[in-house]
Amino acid sequence: DGNAVLLLPAAWQARMLAVFPDLPVMAQARADGLVGDEQELPRRAGEPAYLAWTAVSEPQGYMPAQSEVLANGAQLLGWKVARLDSGLRLSVMWRLTNAAEGTAYHQFNHLYSADGQTRLEVQDRALSSGAWRSGDTLITWADFALPEGQAQVYFDIGMYSYPSLERVRVLGAADPAAAIRLGPIAVP
Repeated sequence: DGNAVLLLPAAWQARMLAVFPDLPVMAQARADGLVGDEQELPRRAGEPAYLAWTAVSEPQGYMPAQSEVLANGAQLLGWKVARLDSGLRLSVMWRLTNAAEGTAYHQFNHLYSADGQTRLEVQDRALSSGAWRSGDTLITWADFALPEGQAQVYFDIGMYSYPSLERVRVLGAADPAAAIRLGPIAVP
C-alpha cells in the first residue's frame, strides 16, 4: 500500500511505481538500500509527480531470522529496528512461498517492555495479500512511541486472517498459535 507495506516481485531489477514521491515506502526502500535510478513522471498541473524507481538489490540491514514459516507460506527472513525522531520503527522481511488465494492477511506487531511481559503498544498492518505471488518479498514496517525508561524491548509478530481474526500458525513451533518473539533488542 506504500504506507506500511512494500511488495517486491521475485525477479529483482523490477521497475516500481510510487503514486506520490513522499509516500513512506520511498523512505523505507531507500533505508533498505533498494532504490536504483529514480524518474519522476509528470501528472496534471498542480499534482505531484509519480515516481518510478528500480529495485536493484536484496534489502539491506536486516537481522537474519531463524526462518520461522507460517501456515500461509510466509517465511520470516529478517527484521531490524531503527530509531526515529520520536520513537522506533520495526521493519520485518518475509519471503512468500505461496500466493494468498482469497484470504486477506494482517500482520500484528506488539511492543513489549524489557521484562518481556508488559505490552506497551500494538500496531497492526493490512498486508495487500491479494497481490501476493509465490517468491515475492514482503517488507512491512510499524512505528512505535519511544518506550520511556526501557533500555531493551521485545516485539511479538505474526499474522492473522481478516475478518475472522484467526491467527496464522507457526509451522513446527512448540506452540504453533504463539507469536514469533524478537528480542531482547537494545533500544537504539
